[in-house]
Amino acid sequence: MKKDALRIRFKNLRDKLSEEDLEVKSTLINQQLIQKIEALEPKMIHCFLPIKAMKEINTQVIFDYCWRNQINIAAPVSDFSTQTMKSALITQNTKIVKGAFNIPEPESPQWIKESEIDFVITPLLAFDQSGYRVGYGKGFYDKFFKTLSQNILKVGVCVFEAIPKIDDLQDMDVKLDQCITPINIYTF
Repeated sequence: MKKDALRIRFKNLRDKLSEEDLEVKSTLINQQLIQKIEALEPKMIHCFLPIKAMKEINTQVIFDYCWRNQINIAAPVSDFSTQTMKSALITQNTKIVKGAFNIPEPESPQWIKESEIDFVITPLLAFDQSGYRVGYGKGFYDKFFKTLSQNILKVGVCVFEAIPKIDDLQDMDVKLDQCITPINIYTF
């Protein structure tokens, strides 16, 4: 199946999830993420702030865990004019506002260098058994991944299991290292 069709299909499926079901799935994913963080001991995690209206996985648990355990955590700030992202440090005192397309972001970003990041948690709508993801179609994460060191662990989080194959991959698509669902951890 092609990305546009997958995007529509999985966005519709996710929209049909009840708030309770989404929270249960988020909890299961976050438990596995925390185990991975404990095992890897990263110094700086890059994690998205969820768009609640889009029923993205609730990552607040990850931010809280990092703050309690003195792990630095950053979130993306999107620039829609260049279709790129930068990373901003998020602390317990960071004021979060809704930016373009209701995407949560820090009001006064404290930028960090991509070289400081050693673990990325990325949202997605669907992914295939080879580790390629379908997001919202702007290519922000693929461009961002290309700015990072090859050693950085790129982990997707998804409420659905892997599909067999995305049919219209392009050279710009960057493969994930892992994807966590409520049931499985896929390694690519």
